Amino acid sequence: MALPSSATLAPLAAITHVAPTVVRILGLNPGPFTLNGTNCYLVSSRVLIDTGSGERDFPALIAPFILPRQSVPEPLTVICTHNHPDHVGGNHQIAEMCRQSGRPVRFMKLPGPDDAQEGIQWQPLKDGDVVDGVRVIATPGHTSDHICLWYETDKVLFSGDCILGQGTAVFSDLRTYMASLSKLLEQFPTLSTILPGHGPTIENGRERISAYIAHRQQREEEVLARLPATVDALAEALYPEIKGSVKDAAKRGIVMHIKKLEEDGKVELGSDGLHHRKETSS
Repeated sequence: MALPSSATLAPLAAITHVAPTVVRILGLNPGPFTLNGTNCYLVSSRVLIDTGSGERDFPALIAPFILPRQSVPEPLTVICTHNHPDHVGGNHQIAEMCRQSGRPVRFMKLPGPDDAQEGIQWQPLKDGDVVDGVRVIATPGHTSDHICLWYETDKVLFSGDCILGQGTAVFSDLRTYMASLSKLLEQFPTLSTILPGHGPTIENGRERISAYIAHRQQREEEVLARLPATVDALAEALYPEIKGSVKDAAKRGIVMHIKKLEEDGKVELGSDGLHHRKETSS
C-alpha cells in the first residue's frame, strides 16, 4: 500500500466532466483513505455510480445533476461499487432528493453480507449484467461484493476501490484481488481510461493494472525475504514512513500476504510466535 500524503495529492475540482457523457462529482469527504474524497459519477444523467459518505454539503453540489428537468422525469439508477460507508453513505440523501422532486430511483449492487441499509431496497446485480449501457464486472478482493463497471459509449472503466487514481488499494482477500486484476487485463486488452473511486483519472489503464499486480508480487517477495518476523516487525520494515490508521491498514495488508503465502505452502507460524519460511522437501 502506498497512499499519498495530502501534500502530494493531485488537486481535483468538485465537479469535472471526465468523459463525453460522464461527470465526476466529489463526495466532499477527503481523508487518508478517500484521498480527495469519493468520486461519484453521473453517466448520461441516468446512472449515478456511488454516493459518497453523506456529507452535509453533498446534496447541494449534486442537485443540479439529479433534480429532474422534464415534467415527466426519467428514472435514476444508483449503482454502488461496494458496501463501504464512503460509497453508500449518500444513498439516503439521493433517495430523499428524488422523493421530493418526483424522480423515480432504484439502488443496485452486487449482493454482499452487510447490505442492510435502512430505507434502501437493493436490486441485486450479477456479473455481466448491463444496466442503462453500463456493464457489471464482479471484481472481489477489496470487498467480497466489489464490482467494476464498463461504459462502452465512452470506453471507460469505473474501477471503484479496485484501482485508485493515486497510490495502491487495500484489500480483504489478496488471492481474489489478484484474480480480479488479472480478469480486468484479460477482458480489456486495449483499456486506456479508468475512472477510479478515489483520485484522478487514469489514462494508462492496462499499465496501471499491470503495475498493481507487479507491486503485490514484489511485496510478497519482500515479506518472504524478511522472515522470520512478526507482522509488526514486517510493517515497520516495509512501511517505515506511515503512521496511525494507515499503518494499521498496512498491517492488515501484510496479514493478507502471509495468509496467501500460508495457503501456498510457503510460510508457517512457528512455536516462537514468528512467521517462518516453510522448509520444502527436496
